[in-house]
Amino acid sequence: MLRRLVASGRPVRGLARDDAEAAALDAAGATPCLARFEEPDGLRRALGGVGAAFLSLPLGLPTATVRDWGRRAVAAARDAGVGVVVFNTGTRIPAEPTDVDAFEE
Repeated sequence: MLRRLVASGRPVRGLARDDAEAAALDAAGATPCLARFEEPDGLRRALGGVGAAFLSLPLGLPTATVRDWGRRAVAAARDAGVGVVVFNTGTRIPAEPTDVDAFEE
């Protein structure tokens, strides 16, 4: 998704948790913004001036974490005046049981 957005010519800002992630975003053509889902003020700053946000959380997180981070991100987006938030919850469905809560609940 990131590559497609960058290729569209629109400005793209990406959330990074550390300098390595920020460097990867920069290399992909996005403007990195350091913030963590556990820090609402950082999320609000990262989302300031953004018209739309695409939220895709890492696979393998506990369900409670996904819910918490999703709620925090949506609240921060609302507070920052973001008009549209897309929360990507789609992913592949494994054929066999896993130890990943998101697949099993």
